[in-house]
Amino acid sequence: MRRQRSKPARPGWRRWPRPTCRGWRRVALLPQGAGVVSVGRAAVFDHAALCGLLRSGHLGGAVLDVFPQEPLPADDPTWDVPGLVVTPHCSVDDNEGYLDRCTDIFLQNLAAWRAGAPMPTRVDPSAGY
Repeated sequence: MRRQRSKPARPGWRRWPRPTCRGWRRVALLPQGAGVVSVGRAAVFDHAALCGLLRSGHLGGAVLDVFPQEPLPADDPTWDVPGLVVTPHCSVDDNEGYLDRCTDIFLQNLAAWRAGAPMPTRVDPSAGY
């Protein structure tokens, strides 16, 4: 007799393109409360499934540096996903200091966020970034 696995509840998908069944199953295999960091290629995860699993509470959080569409449109529902940290596509490796500067900016923002203070390099959707 086959043992049934419990699946996380599928939240409504009205605001995103429907996730692929394969993509949903793949991301849903992560354990309850797991976190995701994606700095490589947007196609590694089914973006709609990842956002849906964050909204449902199955995933504990995610940090994304890459997206299916860049720059991320101001009205994209990704901006409102709980537990999601959006970084400005700064996972590049540059021997001339870009990576060091990007890391410094990220750590300054993280420290401000943890302290409940305004982030020094806050995203400005009206400016397109």
